[in-house]
Amino acid sequence: MRAPLTSLGSRLLQTSNPEYRQALIRLAVVGAALCFAYSPLYAAHAPDAAAVKVGKMMALAAAAASVALLLSILRWPGGWMPRRLIGITHDTAAVSVAMYLGGVATTPFSVLYLVIILGNGFRFGPPYLAYAALCSLAGFGLILAFSPYWGAHLALSANVALVLTVVPAYIYRLLGSLQQARVELERRATHDSLTGLMNRSGFEQQLEELVTPREQGQVLIYFDLDRFKAVNDAAGHAAGDRLLVAVARIVRDCVRQDDICGRIGGDEFCVLLRQCPMPLGTQIATRIKDRIHEFRMPWGGKLYSVDASLGVVSSQSAEDAPTLLRLADAACYAAKNAGRNTIHVVDTARLRIDTGEIRALGTSILPALERRGEGGA
Repeated sequence: MRAPLTSLGSRLLQTSNPEYRQALIRLAVVGAALCFAYSPLYAAHAPDAAAVKVGKMMALAAAAASVALLLSILRWPGGWMPRRLIGITHDTAAVSVAMYLGGVATTPFSVLYLVIILGNGFRFGPPYLAYAALCSLAGFGLILAFSPYWGAHLALSANVALVLTVVPAYIYRLLGSLQQARVELERRATHDSLTGLMNRSGFEQQLEELVTPREQGQVLIYFDLDRFKAVNDAAGHAAGDRLLVAVARIVRDCVRQDDICGRIGGDEFCVLLRQCPMPLGTQIATRIKDRIHEFRMPWGGKLYSVDASLGVVSSQSAEDAPTLLRLADAACYAAKNAGRNTIHVVDTARLRIDTGEIRALGTSILPALERRGEGGA
């Protein structure tokens, strides 16, 4: 018996989960409201004896609902949207009932509307803030319609309604701006600012997530540009940048929507073809090579062009993402050694391949490797 209680206590202290924190805060607030409902202060300021009795019953019901929500989070800890909406509805309804029954004794409870609105907004995002604000306004509107105390104090009621409208609207816009800024920062951390493709860090992260022993049937294309340095030397780095942007556009046009494209170095690019058989991967690589070869960039009254040397590797040739990337890099070098503007394909189910031997030789190495099946990655 002691072990389950200890486990429950440790889970209750997992405050890194925002739903746990909200459930604990809800339980604390409802517990305080329950104590208030049974205190002489509430009995002295409540409208009548019936309100005192109903207030106690509602406080007990709110406490039971709070415990049920907490146990639900402990049992199913995932961020379940319906449960969050139920929690928001419960919280605003409890505050509304307390303010209706308590009259002047519960006037300070109006601050709890803002606590609910802002708490859900900062924890779960702008949509939950908007829902909490709508629930709060609806609850306070019902209070105005049926409560003698709030109906008689229209100036106070108008101020509360104004606060419940203006503050959430301002925070909603603020959270939206912060969310956009966070998305932009995350994008800058994982994407190349020049071409818009993923940078090396972002591409390797995607590769780690998508290339696993259980996720086979993928193809990695690794290529860099031939004679790109000559363009930089002859026309300047601005021309080189424009050429890289054009190559990135060609790559995106040649691949499918779900494929992952990245610029992982100065003139080095990678493409992960998802759920792609090797014949189709080779066709896509050939299309990229031909489109780059045919492209001409006008600059300063001249036309500039480059070629590409491509390495194409099946995910079956490697046991993990780093090995697959090294194999594709080696295959790209093999394509350069074979005369540039070529494609070198590694398509084998062996787990270990000699990348150094691939880098040193040209396209003729593959049949020999497949026959011998030796070496190490």
